[in-house]
Amino acid sequence: MNIDTAQFTALIFDLDGTLIDSMPLHNEAWIKTLQSFGHDLDEKVLYELAGIPTFDTVKILNQRYAWSLDPATITHQKESYYLSHLDMVNANDEILQIAKDHFQTKPMAIVTGGQSRNVKKVLEALKINYLFDAVICAEDTQNPKPSPEPFLLAARRLIKNPCDCLVFEDGESGILGAKAAGMAVIQVVPSFARSENKS
Repeated sequence: MNIDTAQFTALIFDLDGTLIDSMPLHNEAWIKTLQSFGHDLDEKVLYELAGIPTFDTVKILNQRYAWSLDPATITHQKESYYLSHLDMVNANDEILQIAKDHFQTKPMAIVTGGQSRNVKKVLEALKINYLFDAVICAEDTQNPKPSPEPFLLAARRLIKNPCDCLVFEDGESGILGAKAAGMAVIQVVPSFARSENKS
């Protein structure tokens, strides 16, 4: 992936589906968890909601399908399943290489809808936590993606103007949030879509 980053002084990356190929595992955790409560969900809906924190996703699903799931209970069960299968998560080498190429030349941050304890474990497992000067997680802002708030916080942590930041995102909510923050965005094609295009 040849991307001219020269005009930007900071880089911001989404985590799931962008830096790491974790969406299949997240979706499996969602589907298994929801099935245990008697609900089935099309995987395409999960990709549509990619980047939104688990707790908020449960609220959206409740509203959309008239379910009455407890967000805290679902979040705990889904995240527990995800963490117990971390060995299934791999780095997205193409995007990760961009981060490695700019290590110590441009400040970089992660903006994710994941819980901080989960994000920390993933970054440590893949040994890539050293690359990033700031990591913005679900608990760090009141309003998640597609709000611009997480991206604006990342810019402040990096001591950069939003217009000087280039964002790498795969999820629609993240793309909308980054653009609303006044940042340039590179859309990363998720692995499932790349596979569909090849078939």
